[in-house]
Amino acid sequence: MKRLLITGSEGFIGTHLKKHFEGKYEILGLDCKISIFHDVRYLNYISKFVQDFNPNIIIHLAANPDVSISTVYPQEDLLLNVSGTLNMLELARKIQPELFIFSSSACVYGASDKKFLDENSEIKPHSQYGVGKFAAEEYCRLYYRNYKIPTVVFRQFNIYGAGQNFNFAIPNMIRRIKYCSEKKLMLYGSSEDTRDFTNVKDLCAVYEEIIKVKPAGETFNVGSGIEYSIYEIAQKINRLTGKNLELYYDNKILSGKITKIAANNKKLLNAILWSPKISIDDGLKELVELI
Repeated sequence: MKRLLITGSEGFIGTHLKKHFEGKYEILGLDCKISIFHDVRYLNYISKFVQDFNPNIIIHLAANPDVSISTVYPQEDLLLNVSGTLNMLELARKIQPELFIFSSSACVYGASDKKFLDENSEIKPHSQYGVGKFAAEEYCRLYYRNYKIPTVVFRQFNIYGAGQNFNFAIPNMIRRIKYCSEKKLMLYGSSEDTRDFTNVKDLCAVYEEIIKVKPAGETFNVGSGIEYSIYEIAQKINRLTGKNLELYYDNKILSGKITKIAANNKKLLNAILWSPKISIDDGLKELVELI
């Protein structure tokens, strides 16, 4: 059985990937939630674990996932999101895995006038988080060019699903709407806000398909290719909960926040046999029942 290393294994996406690949690979998880000796920020601690395991595939998820935290603690964001990635690439130089997949973010694009962003869209991050993710991407591309490490970059758009932190849009809205005791509820941001949502189970299938084809050196947008307004999502949740609240906006745009973003995912669809299987309605219904 081949060996799969997942960093950030105890996080939202990491736990789903472990479940998805269970029985298909021997899996080693690295995560600071396990111990300091599993923390990608400390190369001297993780080096023996990783080299002894000698993974065939590395999926590097470990990161600060929160844009707002990166604006308050930029040095910590840099240490985890950039230095942590560099540490894993240095280990990959020694191990020579078949594939190294880096989990980046659509935040590298920042705001754009384009309706759907492709991989050649302008890079103009609006936050420390976005800058750090792009810097880590560049390290991946450098290690592919200079050291032949077969890196693949995933620019993931908005991923949602069971177990996600309540700081993120969909679980936050579900909790606020489902347990609201008033007749009206204020939504954060603007009525112009749109996002591209992909269920985490569909994301896991993308990882599996990319591992099959191993398109080294490539960068892919990973998203559904469907643009939803946040207000539309909130109204769906409103109906699913049976609350029928009056929803309105505060019309405040937070620092580093992107108003509109959706994926042109044609490159991904041309590379693998994949399409999202879980509709936004089915995904929301599952979460409303769980939260």
